[in-house]
Amino acid sequence: MDDYEQRIAEELQASGTTLMVLQGLNTIMAGKILGEIGDVSRLNSVLHVMAVCQIQHGGLGRDYYLKKLAEGKTPREARRALKRRLSNVIYRTILRDLSTGSPAIS
Repeated sequence: MDDYEQRIAEELQASGTTLMVLQGLNTIMAGKILGEIGDVSRLNSVLHVMAVCQIQHGGLGRDYYLKKLAEGKTPREARRALKRRLSNVIYRTILRDLSTGSPAIS
């Protein structure tokens, strides 16, 4: 196990990540985050596509977007707010799935 942790530490150092400076984040957890997410722009891309689809096709996402526009947000700001909301929804859904024993998708 120590060999694996050492290899992960070397890869983290080579990646240039600063995750290890965050309190409470050890080598294994930082490696897991980067291993799962990789390039963070991939996650942002998913959220962007979801937001655009919801804005175009109506429903709760479009309602939220229009509410933000009515509050005086620019379209870009309203879309960003929707992406943050979608991120929270995804997170809560994953937690709920874990608590109900739903199988994880890999």
